[in-house]
Amino acid sequence: MAAANQANCSFPAYFGDLIDDDYMNGVGDISEDFLALARGPTRWARRWTKYIMNGYRFHVKSVDDGKTQNSGVFVEMETDNYATVNDPNPKSDMVEYYGILKDIIELNYQNGRKVVLFDCDWVNGRLRRSGIKKDDFGFTMVNFERLLPPPDTLVFGGQAQQVFYVQDPIEKEWHIAVNTTPRDYFAMGMTTNHDLVPPQELDNSMMEDDEVEGRWDMTDIPTAEDQMCSEGEP
Repeated sequence: MAAANQANCSFPAYFGDLIDDDYMNGVGDISEDFLALARGPTRWARRWTKYIMNGYRFHVKSVDDGKTQNSGVFVEMETDNYATVNDPNPKSDMVEYYGILKDIIELNYQNGRKVVLFDCDWVNGRLRRSGIKKDDFGFTMVNFERLLPPPDTLVFGGQAQQVFYVQDPIEKEWHIAVNTTPRDYFAMGMTTNHDLVPPQELDNSMMEDDEVEGRWDMTDIPTAEDQMCSEGEP
């Protein structure tokens, strides 16, 4: 696990140097996508309270009005499972994650490329006292009093599906997770221009009007990556 964390922390610098060297020396055909990723995002990012992605209308929890629930998020991804901290042979499994959307962050890269991140509170399904279980009828139930700790709370917006949660009438701390179906874009009454965003960067997405723009070059505010990569350092 420690080796995997170290590899994750060192990869961005390695990737950036590799692509820049190949580009400067004319080695291979470096795509604009790779070049933009290697040079990293700009120092300005956008934060949204609402975003339409993958056919779903997402709202952050702070603006969810209660009439319709749009802050529930579900992702399924392949995850390495370690038997112990020093386990050299982790096993890969498909894992389901249920959460609540806290923040929507849009990173901007050169040539109009963008990457959208969802920052969520995720229910902890990894431990023995798990926050995820199945009821007698096979429905998935989640407990938002049992959350995963930071800093690993970000997912790509393109990975996200939408769910809504129904409180169990007996076990009040548990909620039933119900998956929703993406709505047709043409029924949403909104239009957008996709010309600046290649589909591999921002797939099937539209922004809404609620935007907060902020700077990301303030050194006194640690990011999740800073926290993860500084663990174990003196």
